Amino acid sequence: MTDNASSSTGNTDRTADLSAVRVEIDAVDDQIHALLIRRAELVQQVAATKRQPDGTLPRGAYRPAREAHIHRRLYDQNRPPLPFGTVFRLWREMIGTFTAIQSPVTVSMHTGGDSGLARVAREHFGTAAEIEDRATCHAVSQDVTSAPGTVGVVPVDAPGDAWWTGCLDNPESAPNVIAAIPCYGRALSGYCLSLSMPEPSGDDCTLLAVRPGAKDPQAALQAAGIEADILATHGDAALLRLAGFHTAPDGTARRSLAAALGLADPDIATVGAYPVPIAQETA
Repeated sequence: MTDNASSSTGNTDRTADLSAVRVEIDAVDDQIHALLIRRAELVQQVAATKRQPDGTLPRGAYRPAREAHIHRRLYDQNRPPLPFGTVFRLWREMIGTFTAIQSPVTVSMHTGGDSGLARVAREHFGTAAEIEDRATCHAVSQDVTSAPGTVGVVPVDAPGDAWWTGCLDNPESAPNVIAAIPCYGRALSGYCLSLSMPEPSGDDCTLLAVRPGAKDPQAALQAAGIEADILATHGDAALLRLAGFHTAPDGTARRSLAAALGLADPDIATVGAYPVPIAQETA
């Protein structure tokens, strides 16, 4: 056999192998598509089960704790050559679409001038969500309060726009933090607000607003051996973050915090809690 004949045979074999791989890829694509349709059908069943007589869902369809379980399970079982960042973006779009199938998702957002937060919010809620910009965090809070089911997005750092003090002033009507975004990344960009109560995901952080008066909260916390981060201050109020899920008014962590800072009930309020995001791998 000549060299040209050997080369021609080798090329034919490689072409046949490539064609076989492409046929298998097409088959996998068809399976993925069929499974997505089946998942959408199951989501419809879930929505029908939860839907009230007036056609609404009692707590909306956005469930960050449930989504955190999905993210973490996928992260644990993912393997090369598929990067988890790709998996995460695919699932965020998929979850956003399936959430909208249950109930339309409206997001009220204030970016505080952070264009990155707008991108993160869109990636988080997906293309099916309707996202409306607001001029202030307080406007977002009002949207959430006046339209149950609306999700608010505010930046984690909003100097001069301390929306969280509303949890001290009007604890019965103030929205709660129920998520932090992005759920996979190296730094938080925003908090998600809702009238729904936060749910534990198994690995959470809790936000509390306090009015310690003249007492130095950082020194008092250190003296009491309480690990808490002071994220922001506004006037005589401070926003604290504690590891764990501590939203119960009579919980041990909250009682310890109140004792350390000498707080009465009106001077401490739960701002919310959120699933701890998955830390993005460094390159």
